[in-house]
Amino acid sequence: MTAWPRWVLTLLLAISSLPPSHAGDGRLEVTVEGLKSSRGRVALALFDSAESYAERDEPYRREFVPVDEKACRWVVEGLPPGDYALIFYHDRNDNRVLDKNKLGIPKEPYGFSGGAGALFGAPSFDAVRFSVGEGTRALVLRPH
Repeated sequence: MTAWPRWVLTLLLAISSLPPSHAGDGRLEVTVEGLKSSRGRVALALFDSAESYAERDEPYRREFVPVDEKACRWVVEGLPPGDYALIFYHDRNDNRVLDKNKLGIPKEPYGFSGGAGALFGAPSFDAVRFSVGEGTRALVLRPH
């Protein structure tokens, strides 16, 4: 039996230590504009299926982005092509919670991809769905 060259073993070891990846070539650029103040952060949650969107517990990606000049920008790299949905809110007091009144109505501005409204609960995945391919997809969102 022949011994493996040292460089092959080194390469195999390096590859085996890489984390598994499901990344793709898609890029998402989200701009949230029309905020009434520059205080706090904007909380964004990106969902990659109707099931995860319905549960709202495990978004594909999430981020709290600082507000600058009453707007913010979030860039997500390496997205696999597919359908996504996005939810956001302006966390004005930076407590990482969407504050609500006694009736459960949000007291902080919020919104969804596709500009869908939420009169009686969150809109469906189909109402907020957008596609990401291998290039860059840009979304400009405004809160309700």
